[in-house]
Order: sequence, then structure tokens, then C-alpha cells
Amino acid sequence: MKPPVADGRSEWDEVLDQLEQALATGEEFEPPADLPVLPERLLPRAQELQARQAAAITELTAERDRVGNELVAQRRAPRAASVAAATGASLSL
Repeated sequence: MKPPVADGRSEWDEVLDQLEQALATGEEFEPPADLPVLPERLLPRAQELQARQAAAITELTAERDRVGNELVAQRRAPRAASVAAATGASLSL
């Protein structure tokens, strides 16, 4: 186990600070692989951050899907117009 950081806080305090910062800024976050067991006193904070992270992932996934659908629609629109022009059919959008 690593010693507490200079101000007496645990390594987990620092990791949770980093996670909180990453959630606020949209930066990537990768926790250290060799963390000790989470101290009981930090469990509520860790759970709150985990819930915020899950909500952010859900929001980003929905936005990715929305943009993907919009791109698909944009790719289809010019093709439909080209087919209509080539066949003389009219389009009503």
C-alpha cells in the first residue's frame, strides 16, 4: 500500500479528484491499476461519481446515435434527389 499523499489524504482521494475533474471537463480518465481497497469513508463519494459517469456515458451514447442517424439521413437525401433527377420523378420532402 502506498503512503498517504502529502496532505494526509489517501491515494483514493486523489484518484476521485481526478475522476471528478475528468467528468467536469470531458477528459479521458484511466485509474491506476494498483489502487488499494477503497476506504469506507469514500464509498458515498465514489458511488456518486460512478452515477455521474454512467449518466454521462448514457448522454454521450444517445448523442452519438443521434448524430449517426443524422449522417445516415444526410447521405440518403442527395442519393434520393439524384435518383429522382435521373428518372424524372418528383420528390416531396
